Amino acid sequence: MIVEFPAANCAPRATATARAKMTRARRALINACGSATRSYRRLRGTATITGVGFFDEVHGQTGVAPNGIELHPVMAFRASGCQIAK
Repeated sequence: MIVEFPAANCAPRATATARAKMTRARRALINACGSATRSYRRLRGTATITGVGFFDEVHGQTGVAPNGIELHPVMAFRASGCQIAK
């Protein structure tokens, strides 16, 4: 499943509460799994992710769910044992 952790300033119309949740979730991901990059990285581990469900068109994305469901923005993230998959 694809999940997206946008920077809060990329959602200027979101409420202050929503932007704070997005910021905390993104910070939790970085703390658990390393700094963000602009390229796709496959991660390994166990996580609980809360976000807004969004059905995207399936158009060959890496990691896409069969029905195109994605979570973005992610509003909460908790992980254990996060590693970059080889």
